[in-house]
Amino acid sequence: YQRRVRGDNIYTAIHVGRSCQLVPDDQMMFICDPRDRGLEFNFVPSSPGDHNALQFSLTDSQMSLAMTGTTFSHLRDNDPEEFQRLLRKSLVFARMSPFQKAQLVAFYQDLGFTVSMTGDGANDCGALITADVGLSLSEAEASVAAHFTSKRPSIYSVHTLLREGRCALTTSAQLFKYMACYSIIQFASVLILYTAGTLLADYQFLWIDLFIIVPLSFLMGLTRPKPNLSKQKPPASLLSPKILVSILVVLLLNIGFQASAFIMLKYQKWYVPVQSRPDYDPDSSDVRECQETTVIFLFSNFQYLMTIVIFTIDKHFRQPLFRNYPLLLALVVLVAANTYLLLYPALWLEKIFELVPIPMAFRLRLLILSVANFVLVWIYERFVVVYLLGKFDD
Repeated sequence: YQRRVRGDNIYTAIHVGRSCQLVPDDQMMFICDPRDRGLEFNFVPSSPGDHNALQFSLTDSQMSLAMTGTTFSHLRDNDPEEFQRLLRKSLVFARMSPFQKAQLVAFYQDLGFTVSMTGDGANDCGALITADVGLSLSEAEASVAAHFTSKRPSIYSVHTLLREGRCALTTSAQLFKYMACYSIIQFASVLILYTAGTLLADYQFLWIDLFIIVPLSFLMGLTRPKPNLSKQKPPASLLSPKILVSILVVLLLNIGFQASAFIMLKYQKWYVPVQSRPDYDPDSSDVRECQETTVIFLFSNFQYLMTIVIFTIDKHFRQPLFRNYPLLLALVVLVAANTYLLLYPALWLEKIFELVPIPMAFRLRLLILSVANFVLVWIYERFVVVYLLGKFDD
C-alpha cells in the first residue's frame, strides 16, 4: 500500500497523487472534513467532465479518501475507532505537520503494517526515524535521520532499495545454506575416514578451506539483484521450512554419493586398507598418505563446487550465476584445478597433498560419479525446491 503525505494544499496533493498513479484514474476520491453534525465527504472529480458520486460506501474498493492535518487531529482525539477505519481508506494526507507525519507512521505500524517512509526535508525527520525503513532523497538534514540515503532524488530509489534489500536477504540465506552444507560435508568426510583409521592431510584441509570455501563464499555475495521487482518475498527466517528442506536433502544426497565413492573403493581388487599397512599405528592417525584419504579428498572437492552452484539458483531476487563474472571465473578455475588433481596430478602436487597413485579407470569413475552427483542435486534444487516449493510462496 502507498500513501502520499504532504505539507501543502490538499488539492495539490491529490493532483500529484493522480499524476504519479498513486490514485488510479478509476478511483473515486473524497476529501474528509469534520463538521458539527459529523464527517463530511466531498467528492473530487478526476476530470472536468466527471460527475459527483451521489452514493458511496467506505467499503467500496473504488473509493479512497484524502484528509488534512486538521481532520487527522480531530479524528485522532475524538473518534479513535473511526480514525483507524478511515486510515485504511486514506491515500492522500495534506497540510500535515512534522509531528503528525511521525504519528501517521506510528498509527500504521499499530495497524500491523511494515512502514517505509521517504522524504527530503527537515520536516520529514521524525517520520523517517519512526518508520521501519526510512529513505532520504537528499543529503541534507533528512539523511541524518533516515536509515538509507539516495544520491538520486527520485522515488525510483525505493524500487532500487527493495531490490537490493531482497537480494541481500536471499544472499544471506544462500550463504547460510552453503556454509551449513560445506561444514557437514567436511564432517562426513572426516567421519568416513575415521572409520578407516585415517584423516585428511593438513594441506588437503588448507586447499578446501582457503582456496575453495573462502573465495567462493566471498564472490557469491557479488551477485546483483534482478532488474524487476518481484511480487514474492524472500524467506524471513533462516530456519524456514523451504531452507531447511533444501539443506537436508542436499546433504543426504552429497553424503550418500561420498559414501558410495568410499564403498566403491573398498570393492577394488587393488585396494589396500590403511589399517593393514605395516607402518600403521592404531593409537594414532598419522598415516594420511593412503587410498582412502586420496579418494575422499578428490571426490569431496567437487561437492563443495557443485553445492555453491545449486545454491545460486534463484528465480525472483538474484541474477543468474553467469551474470556474476568473478564467481563464474573462480568456479571454472577451481573445476579445472580439481579435475587436474583427479586425473593428471604432477608428482610434486601428489607429494604436497599426500596423494597416492590410483588407476586411471577408477579416477574416471570418480569423475562420472561427481557429474551424476551434480546432476541429481541440481535437479532437486531447481525443480523441487525452487519450482515446486516456490509455488507455496506464490
